[in-house]
Amino acid sequence: MIIQNKIKSALLLFIIAILARPLNAQELPLFKNGDVVALIGDSITHGGSFHAFLQVFNATQFPNEKVSYYNCGIAGDNTPGTTDRVEKDILIHNPTHALIMLGMNDVGRWLYPGTKKVDQETLKKREEILKNYTKNMEKLSALLIEKGVKLIFTTPSIYDQTAVLERKNNFGINDGLIDFGNAVREIAKKHNAPVIDFNTAMLAVNKKIQTNDKTATIVGLDRIHPGDNGHLVMAYEIIKTIIPVAFTSTIEIDAKTMKVNSAKNCTVDIKSGIKKFQVLQNALPFPVKESLRTTEKLIPESGNIAREILSIKNLEEGKYTLLIDDIKVGSYSNLALKEGINLSRNSLTPQYKQATKVSDLCFEYRSTNDKLRTIAATEFRSLKEFNGPNTLEAKKAFLEAKNEKSKGKSWYFYEKKKAKEYFEVLPKKDSIIKALDHIRTEIYTANKPVTHTYKLIKI
Repeated sequence: MIIQNKIKSALLLFIIAILARPLNAQELPLFKNGDVVALIGDSITHGGSFHAFLQVFNATQFPNEKVSYYNCGIAGDNTPGTTDRVEKDILIHNPTHALIMLGMNDVGRWLYPGTKKVDQETLKKREEILKNYTKNMEKLSALLIEKGVKLIFTTPSIYDQTAVLERKNNFGINDGLIDFGNAVREIAKKHNAPVIDFNTAMLAVNKKIQTNDKTATIVGLDRIHPGDNGHLVMAYEIIKTIIPVAFTSTIEIDAKTMKVNSAKNCTVDIKSGIKKFQVLQNALPFPVKESLRTTEKLIPESGNIAREILSIKNLEEGKYTLLIDDIKVGSYSNLALKEGINLSRNSLTPQYKQATKVSDLCFEYRSTNDKLRTIAATEFRSLKEFNGPNTLEAKKAFLEAKNEKSKGKSWYFYEKKKAKEYFEVLPKKDSIIKALDHIRTEIYTANKPVTHTYKLIKI
């Protein structure tokens, strides 16, 4: 009986230990092979790059999990507009997941004149807008859940109301967006869905860069649209929230015993000793352009994501050159190698170069997908009120007349340009869809890790 109780206790402790382990995202990625992710939003999604960074991350960290991403953002759209197009523009892709970021065009920017004091009527209108936003987000969520789509919510990205810019500062807009974010959290709680807090993350980085330069911003000079720096912050917040990969790989070798002490997410063959050993990683580095590294360093915990650690203990004192496939990637002291070097940002390694090609393909995918969004934006927003004959001539006349009415407005030239693009791209729609499929296949061919030969030579 005592033995049985001991066995039961040991089994219970084992189960508790297993359950208490931190989730290893390398084993349990959020997106699985065959999943389809719809990225729902307005212009910040439509013309943005956060989803391209996310695609790069998943393709490099989980090379066998082929996931399809569809940009479903439309410039100028809001929650009612998105709800109206959900069937024909979003569910048409049969998504398994939807990442939703809406609010910038719902917040009622005209209700924030930039003054600290506002009348009661304006405050009442703001409250009404918040209620409508909440109601529409609930409606959109219900439509997606009804089709079995798993929801991932985000708070709206920031309106920069702290930078010193030429553009008028409609102070208070970001406070309204924060209220929207709180509403999103309540909706997500009801559906047991994750929330990615873009707004807080972007405010934190913005505050850091504005400490020394009040004119600096991670969004554009219009205070609204982030560039790649801002989108990188957003991408990292997605990664940290739902795909927390700490290591691309970790290797620890004992030079004295010629044994591999540890090899996580990779296999290591040291038959020839540390002077020549082979490594096959299960993932590639997560590449980030040199021009974005300054911003990356400002993102909390970014340095603890997708690390690629090589540690070699008990080396003779001195300095060593590391070669991978006969390419010199760096020189390190025995103490640095003992501590462990992080190769994740070493652009000289063959792995990083391979990952960069994957990244290029993902951004090519983004720009190709953007052409389809030109078609969608025109048909679901610009042509929304069109009820004439279904001919290109009739649509062209309608858009030209509509654009002329907006002459003198800030969006006039943008809309004129997009209307022109629509008629250029529309005849190519089928070939663009085929091109997307082809690039997606290329991504998941180019991202497969291969065996590399490492050499450590004492200088």
